[in-house]
Amino acid sequence: MTKKDLLLDATAVGCLLILGLGVAAPYARMEFSSEAWNNDYIYMSLARMLREQPWTWNALEYCGTPFAYVYPPLFQMLIAAIPASIGHAYHLASALGYALVPISLYVLALELFRSRFAAAFAAITYSLLPSPVYVLPLWRNLARGFHYAPWGFVTLMSYSEAGHTFALAIALTSLAAAWRDRWRLSTVLAGAVFLFNWPGIIGLLLVLLR
Repeated sequence: MTKKDLLLDATAVGCLLILGLGVAAPYARMEFSSEAWNNDYIYMSLARMLREQPWTWNALEYCGTPFAYVYPPLFQMLIAAIPASIGHAYHLASALGYALVPISLYVLALELFRSRFAAAFAAITYSLLPSPVYVLPLWRNLARGFHYAPWGFVTLMSYSEAGHTFALAIALTSLAAAWRDRWRLSTVLAGAVFLFNWPGIIGLLLVLLR
């Protein structure tokens, strides 16, 4: 790969990062949402446990099972490490994860198709256009209140599926590394998915076992 190629890819990645963070900017500035039933308060409570009582017991959760054994810890560790209030740290980390998914999609599409146009088209389509799943009435109805924004945006804003989003970004990069026969890097990234999020684990396994 030449310096020109690296510069082009770095420019594309930078533009996609700016686009993703721009789309998620209102969410990133939030501290607490008005939806008390969604997942953000779960992640915040887990991150607060890690920040205030790292790697210890919680007698009120799962009969006192050690926290590290109960749920993949990396996302909560990332939140706890950000020097901000738990609410702001959660939303900053979530916005970053959202912005990383189009970048990972660009990397994977570039490996699959060897075309920067195809890779950029896939990433921008994912970021800005209504998702194909909206042909199904259930998903279309769920997205109506968000003016049929991309499904990744809808799930982040409505359900706070931030851990899933981060795991998706890492999983796509792991698949790109595997496609290029960089198995050590792919294995490390796959291991990170396993430490990030349960649904991410299931999604990655479904792809790898096909």
